[in-house]
Amino acid sequence: MSLRRCVRQRLLEDMIGSVHGDWKILIVDKWTMPILSAACRNHDVMDKRVTLIEDLSKKRQPLPYPAIYFLAPHEESISLFLEDWTREGGKTMYSEAHLFFANRLDDILEKQLSVVGTYIKTFSDINLDFLCPEYQVFHFDFRNDLREMFGPSKIDKLGNVASQLLTVCLTLNEYPIVRYQNSEIAPILAQKVQEKLDTYKRTVKNFEPTDQRATLLILDRTVDVMAPLLHEFTYQAMVYDLCEGTGRLVGNRYKYTAETSSGKPVDKEAILDENDPLWCEYRHGHIADVSKEVSTNFNNFLSSNKVSQAKGKGMDTKGLAEAVRAMPQYQDKISKFSLHIRVSDDLMNLYREQNLHHIALTEQNLACGGIDCEGKELSDKELRKQVEQHLKSPHVSAQNKLRLFLMYIESRGGLTEGARNELVQMAGFGPNDMAAINSLAYLDVTIEKKKQKFSFFGGKKDKKKDKKNMKQEAYEVSRYIPTVHSVIESHVQNKLSPGEFPFTAEPPSSNATSSSSGSSAPAPRSLRGPPRPKWMSSRGGSSSSDGDSERHFDGPRVIVFIAGGVTLSEVRAAQEAAKELKREVIIGSTSITTPHTFVSDMIEMGR
Repeated sequence: MSLRRCVRQRLLEDMIGSVHGDWKILIVDKWTMPILSAACRNHDVMDKRVTLIEDLSKKRQPLPYPAIYFLAPHEESISLFLEDWTREGGKTMYSEAHLFFANRLDDILEKQLSVVGTYIKTFSDINLDFLCPEYQVFHFDFRNDLREMFGPSKIDKLGNVASQLLTVCLTLNEYPIVRYQNSEIAPILAQKVQEKLDTYKRTVKNFEPTDQRATLLILDRTVDVMAPLLHEFTYQAMVYDLCEGTGRLVGNRYKYTAETSSGKPVDKEAILDENDPLWCEYRHGHIADVSKEVSTNFNNFLSSNKVSQAKGKGMDTKGLAEAVRAMPQYQDKISKFSLHIRVSDDLMNLYREQNLHHIALTEQNLACGGIDCEGKELSDKELRKQVEQHLKSPHVSAQNKLRLFLMYIESRGGLTEGARNELVQMAGFGPNDMAAINSLAYLDVTIEKKKQKFSFFGGKKDKKKDKKNMKQEAYEVSRYIPTVHSVIESHVQNKLSPGEFPFTAEPPSSNATSSSSGSSAPAPRSLRGPPRPKWMSSRGGSSSSDGDSERHFDGPRVIVFIAGGVTLSEVRAAQEAAKELKREVIIGSTSITTPHTFVSDMIEMGR
């Protein structure tokens, strides 16, 4: 069962479904509303006899129904809740209160609730302090996480991050083995997570985690500085790279202009999320493949659909009746196909307008350690010549020049001061660009070259390792494999270096971090203790609309967490690793980062 289905089960069954009554009100705050909306549609909630979904901060009408409060454990939400139950005249907003918190409420705030204790019929920590926008992806929706975690004026948020990461583990009913990248931030976070896991297991007596313990791999943004900078040409990544900040994409809403049947232009918008099956099908495909497939599949749909056939000749009465019944689904499918044909066409036009093919070839040569698409090892002189062509070109945007230059510095293990200044002047970089360049140092990247050195995470590249980060790809602009794929693969194959990725505690002697590839039998489950939560079921062979259909996994889960933002290319790489290794992989972060947000954060961090 996917993480997203676990979240939906917990929200719809364990929270809303646990409150009985003909009708009920659901009240959320500004922190829990995104959690709810990322996993559930309004009609999913209404089907549970919820008559209204209300915002805690807004003025509401009193109603004689039970109220379910899904709140973040913050003082602001507690104060607003108390206002509902301490109104003038002794009249309350609702008949009774059922309180569910996204994370543990501290003792001081809990004590404040005692004044209205007679109205509170349920008080529970639901342990859902994260967003789950895709079936195996989660994040904490942090703003400025890169700057606040890595910049010169760090804000200590690792305790909060650890608490939220604990709720992910609890939602999955996991007490994982914890490993971490041997960097500056990851070890501190890993230790905090381990302490919280141990405390929960020690104090919650009925906690019965899965017998096949997952491994939680805690990384941070320094693990791969290339991934947030590269142009990625898969469908979802291109949408967020090329359309973010242009007005075409706001959040996950794609805005465009279409023509009516009379030829009149009309503004439209569409939501790109898990509720769109075509989006789920195409999002990790290369744009060249998607452009062809969406048109081919659309034509196949038209030729085989009864509604289309009804428009032709020879349809009998029975066929016409079936066509009429299928009409709403037909219109919805036509709309979805039309949307994705439009979006893929828009992306291909942007690709050509920005001349991305040529700059992407250079990016791939840099990311792959100076090896071109034919396997030839390029000299420093050849690489510099390629970079210079783009930095001098008036047809390359300012941000694309900056992204390329940041990649060039990282790939070369730094530049001499003279070479750096010469290229900066050639590109016409200003103060903001220089701020981003200087921020590379905060991500463990050498800016000024003094002597050659090798690091797993940055600096002078090892050609042997870089070849592992390349794939035999039909498209020469998509050769680079994000480092997270190699980390997951090495872990599952029991080849991940314990020096570079230590454990927070001694791993079990049974070597639970890996599984026998020749055995598909599940580990025996304990029959002692309380029953497992209803959202926990067999991991293989379930079917759903959120991408969890017919997936069979062998061995314990792998949960990957990247502090400082995860890229959409890394999300894709994790899911490709899961498919290749037949291992369930869940990936998350403090936020989803795009090239636009990453570069903006780098600028802010260096000011």
